[in-house]
Amino acid sequence: MALLAAVVGLGLLAAPAARAGEGSLDTPTMPPECFGPAQTSGDPYPCPLVDYDARRPTLLLWGDSHAWQYIPALRRAVAGRDVNLVSFVAGSCPPVAIPKRPGKDYSAKCEQSNYEAMQTVRTLIKRKMPFRIVLGSNWSGFRIAYRRLFLEDVVPVFGYTDYTKKMVRLAHEGTPRLFTQLGKLGVDVTVIGQAATVPDLVMPCPAGQDPYQCRIPRWQAIPEEQDTATWLKGQMGKLRGDTRYVDATPAYCDATFCAGNVGGISTWYDHLHLSATRTRNLSSYFAGTVRQVKRDAKRRPMAARWR
Repeated sequence: MALLAAVVGLGLLAAPAARAGEGSLDTPTMPPECFGPAQTSGDPYPCPLVDYDARRPTLLLWGDSHAWQYIPALRRAVAGRDVNLVSFVAGSCPPVAIPKRPGKDYSAKCEQSNYEAMQTVRTLIKRKMPFRIVLGSNWSGFRIAYRRLFLEDVVPVFGYTDYTKKMVRLAHEGTPRLFTQLGKLGVDVTVIGQAATVPDLVMPCPAGQDPYQCRIPRWQAIPEEQDTATWLKGQMGKLRGDTRYVDATPAYCDATFCAGNVGGISTWYDHLHLSATRTRNLSSYFAGTVRQVKRDAKRRPMAARWR
């Protein structure tokens, strides 16, 4: 149990939090009116992350803060390429299928974001507008947390709020259902694999603790990596459109360790999220996704504006 607690700590599914005393944070930015991590006052809608032009194909980023952390990479990938980038992202909110429109209370904001994302997908299909979904999540975090919560009646589990428990159960049921629905719709999907994180228990790092600057054994930084990848690719097997699996960990991990700093760039912003500077330098991993959606745009007629 001690080892399990080490890799599944209290912050496993936490949304990013600002650290006191920083002038500027090495995190992604979103327009202030958009709904997203640390921006929860508004209602979810297709947040334009670059200037939107209805004549262009669209990338739709969908997921939790592990999708949000790749905004800098995707912005750089679409820069000068005549491709829109919109998002439905929320902290501790897995990408899932929601069968009906949820209520408007705060606890339903995650469900609302997912519901509106699917409605946007259906609108894009109906209007024959070229697009591609980019899915990202803390896949292993939700899977490990569900297993812990499933054992709740046998072993007491601490550190999970009622909201987090709800999201964990939602991911367990709703994420496989989402892949099934996207498969039936025949849409093109890029899936971002599990990113490395900093476990709660790590060796003291003389080079810096916050953000953590030292290397971490890969098995600790990406717990249950092979099982998660196998499960995720199994879910992707339900998809019927063009699919891509993006694993960006080679940029900061080798076969044995994940580095806290590569080339003077901090890998992490906090223990659970990659820094914006790091992900900005991962844009090449999404070049194929951008090329594919542009090829689709040449094959499909454009239609009316969808918002």
